[in-house]
Amino acid sequence: MGAASTAIHFAGVDVSKDTFDADLLGPTGANRPRRFADDRAGHAALLAWADRQAAGGQIHFCMEATGPYSTALATLLHAAGRVVSVVNPARVKAHARACGQGNMTDPADARAIATFARDRSPRPWAPPSPEVRELQGLVRRRDDLRRMAAAEKTRLVAPDLTQPARKSITRALRFLTREADRVRPRPRRWSPRPRPWRPTPPCWSP
Repeated sequence: MGAASTAIHFAGVDVSKDTFDADLLGPTGANRPRRFADDRAGHAALLAWADRQAAGGQIHFCMEATGPYSTALATLLHAAGRVVSVVNPARVKAHARACGQGNMTDPADARAIATFARDRSPRPWAPPSPEVRELQGLVRRRDDLRRMAAAEKTRLVAPDLTQPARKSITRALRFLTREADRVRPRPRRWSPRPRPWRPTPPCWSP
C-alpha cells in the first residue's frame, strides 16, 4: 500500500442555501477548491471529486453546523461511510483568527474549515435518532412561532396603526401565541418491556 493510499486529506465544506464551497487540503498543505450545487447531484459530485483528488487517500470531511443546510450533506456523507465532523462556527472563526486569516469569503471559509479539521481533529459526527430529530423540529417550530408573535406584538405599538390593522394583528397574535403553546416538545416516555409472568415461589419448602 502506497503513501497516497494512507495519507489523510481534509475537506472543508462551507454550505449555503443553493451552493457550497469545498476545499481539499492535502498532506503537503496544497489545497484544491471547488464549488458545487447544494442538491443531490452536487453532493454526489463532491464525493466523486474528493475521491479523485485524494487518489485513494483517506478523507476527513468537516463543515460548520448551519442547521438544515449542513444536515442534509452531513447525513449523506455519514451514510456513505465517510468520516464527517459538524462543528461550531465560532470555533472555526477563532481558529482562523489565531492563524491570521482575516477576510472571510465562501472559498476562504472552506479553506479555514479544512485547516481547522487538520489542526484540531474534531470528533466524527453521527445523525441523531428519529426521536431526537422530531424533538428538534418541534423546538425549531415553537421558536419560529414565538419570533413571529414577538414581531406582531411590536407592530401593535406603531403610532399610525389603524383600527382595522390593529384588529388583524391582534387576531394573528392570538393565533400565534396559542399555536406556540400547543407545540410543546416532549421527549417520548420510555416504557419498560413487561416481564413475563411467573408464579411466585412458596415461602416454604417440603
